Amino acid sequence: MKKSATFLAALLTALLPTSADAVQLFYGQVDDAVAEERAAFLITAGTVQWENFESVSLPFSINGGNRVSSQLNQYWQGNRFTIDFTSPITALAFDGLSVGAPAQNLLLSLDLIHGNNWQLAINVDADTTTDLFWGLVSNVPIQKVSFDQGDYAFGLDNVVWQPVTHPTFEPTSIPEPGGLAGLTLVGVALAFLYARPQ
Repeated sequence: MKKSATFLAALLTALLPTSADAVQLFYGQVDDAVAEERAAFLITAGTVQWENFESVSLPFSINGGNRVSSQLNQYWQGNRFTIDFTSPITALAFDGLSVGAPAQNLLLSLDLIHGNNWQLAINVDADTTTDLFWGLVSNVPIQKVSFDQGDYAFGLDNVVWQPVTHPTFEPTSIPEPGGLAGLTLVGVALAFLYARPQ
């Protein structure tokens, strides 16, 4: 099963209010889709910085959750946590998995430097053992990103970001949901896409 980031962006734009802000989204939750969407994100984002939580000190501030060591690597885990970047970014991506949780939405809240806030919902499989990859390239710089998976922990790894530059893609209208109604629509859209057959 393959997720189409282009179709996803178009569907979200159709469902939600728009503004002059613009993003391009990347999303995959099975091996082939993860590899394809990660490659597309890196091509679009250009030069990026990377953190896999192996280093002692982190290049950004993170509040909530804690570092977890597994047999293979280290990652960040928590029900709710926030990353505050030292300088604004125009691209963000990460790998993740749901930790002991039923299938549900991971809620993202992105604080923009001009004071606005974007809220998005990402469908997360139950107890997935494969990577979830999600990425965003924006023409409006982002300062802070909050993760919320309610009563269940979310594992975050391989955070990739780009300091403020001009994105290389042609922007389309940005979904800027207003409150829980917007979040619900995004969650429905993502769930619909994930259920589509190849």
